[in-house]
Amino acid sequence: MSMVRYSLGSKRIRRLIWLVLTIFVLWGYSLQNVTGSVQYSLLLQPNTTVTTPPVILQNGTAGTSTIYTNNTSAKVNVAAPVSTYDFVDNNTSDVDSSADKGTHSNFTAQQYGPDSIYDTLTEEDIDGEESLAVYCNSYGSVSGGVTNPTYIYGSPDLQYAECGKNEDIYSNGYDTGSETITQVYFNVTYYGTPTGAGVIAWRYQLDDSGFVDIKTLATGGSAESPLTDTYNATSLRASWSWADINNTDIQIEANGGAAPYTIYVDAIYMTVVIQITNYELDLEVQWTTADYDETNEYLCIYAGVMDAEDLKVDVRNTTANCWDNLFTNLTANSWNNISVSDYLTSVTFTIRFKGGTETGDANQDSWNIDTTLLHVWTDQSYDYVLEVNNTVAQAWNIRLKAYDQTNIERLQNCTIYFHNGSGISRQIYIHNGAYDQQVGDWYGLAASSSDYIAITLSATGAGTSYVYVYLEILIPDTSTYSQYVITFEIT
Repeated sequence: MSMVRYSLGSKRIRRLIWLVLTIFVLWGYSLQNVTGSVQYSLLLQPNTTVTTPPVILQNGTAGTSTIYTNNTSAKVNVAAPVSTYDFVDNNTSDVDSSADKGTHSNFTAQQYGPDSIYDTLTEEDIDGEESLAVYCNSYGSVSGGVTNPTYIYGSPDLQYAECGKNEDIYSNGYDTGSETITQVYFNVTYYGTPTGAGVIAWRYQLDDSGFVDIKTLATGGSAESPLTDTYNATSLRASWSWADINNTDIQIEANGGAAPYTIYVDAIYMTVVIQITNYELDLEVQWTTADYDETNEYLCIYAGVMDAEDLKVDVRNTTANCWDNLFTNLTANSWNNISVSDYLTSVTFTIRFKGGTETGDANQDSWNIDTTLLHVWTDQSYDYVLEVNNTVAQAWNIRLKAYDQTNIERLQNCTIYFHNGSGISRQIYIHNGAYDQQVGDWYGLAASSSDYIAITLSATGAGTSYVYVYLEILIPDTSTYSQYVITFEIT
C-alpha cells in the first residue's frame, strides 16, 4: 500500500512541473506583442530563440563609464555645473544722476524668495507744469477802424488785422480752465514800420480798469516773416486766476507819427503755465558683485499684484551710457525672465523700475515685487560618454527611451543626444526638472561604424540624479527591437 501511494505522488509532481513550464512559455510569448512592434529583453528570452544584435556598448572619452557583461548595458557618471541665483544687492545707486522718484516699502523682500513677501513700489507726486496757449474769442477797438479784426483770433496764421495811425485793436474774452496758474505771458505776432515818430504801443487792462502801457514794440518784419514779442505778465499781479485771464484785454496801437501808416496784427494771445499733478516712478536697483562671464545670463523678476498702469524695467547700457528697455510691462503673479548677456559685462549691473505713464498721470499706482535676481550658468558638455558600435557590415537603427528617473527636479538642463560626425539627434531632454522629450527618433547606425552618445548638463543645486534609459536597437527590415539598459548618474 505504501508503494502505491508513493508512485501516485511522483506522477502528480511531474504533471505539476509540466504545467508550470507551459505557463511560462505562454507568458513569454505574450511579451512579444507591444503596440504593433515586437521587442525583447536579453534578460527574458531563452537563448535558443534570441539572437543578440551585433551592436555593443563601448566606453567613451568623456565622463566615467562602466560597461557591463556582454557589452549590452552600461552606467555613465557625469557632473552637472550648478547655476547661480544672485539676488539684487542694493537700491542706493544713481547711475544717471537723477534722483529716485517713488518709494520702496521693503526693499529687502526683493533679496529672497519668492516667498509672497513683497516690496511695494509706489509712485510719488512730482509737481509738474504745463504750458497752455490761450486764445481770445472776441475783439474790440478803442478808437479808429480796424480792417479784418477777426484775424487776431487763434494761433498765428499769416492773416492780419490792419490798424492805421492812432487806431488800435484789443483782444478779450479768453478761454478759462480750473488748474492752478503759476505764470502768464502775453504774446503778439505782427509787422509794420510807422513813419516819422510813430511807434507801436502795447498795453493791457484788467476788468475795464483802463489800459496801461506795457512796452513799445520793435518795428519791421514782413507778411512772410512777422515779428513776435512775448511779455512776462506774471509780475503784473500777485497771482493770476482764470477769471483774471478771461477779463484781460491786450491792446496794440499805431501811435503818433505821420499819416498814413499801418501795422498788421496776426494774433494776440496768452501762454498760461499751469501746475499739474503728475505721479511718477523711477527707482534704481543694482548688483555690485555680479558673475558676468557665464554663457547664460538672465534677469528674473517675480511680480505680485500689479496696478492698472504698466510697470517697465530698463537696464543701464554702460557702453552707450543710456537706459534700454527690457520689459514694457511686468506680468503679474509670475516670473518675468529675459536674457541680459548683452548688458551684463562687469560686476556692476543696474536696472530701474519705471512707471508706464510719466506725463500727466493723475493716478497714484503701486506694484508688488517679490524677488529680483540674476540667474547665470554655463552648461557642461560631454561629447563622447558612450560609443555604440556596429560590429557587422549591415546598417541598424537606434534610439533612446527614458523609462525611469530619480531626483531630476534639480536638473535645469539635461540633453542626451546621438552624433556621428554627419549630424546630431536629440533623444532625451529634461528642462527645469521635467521631461520635454522622453524618447527620440530612430537614428542610423551605419554598417561597421559607431554612433556616439553625448550629454549637456546644468543643475540648480547639489545632489545626485539618475536617468534610466533604454538603448533600443531595431533589427533591419523588421519592427522588432531589443533593449539595452543605460544608467546616467549625474552629480
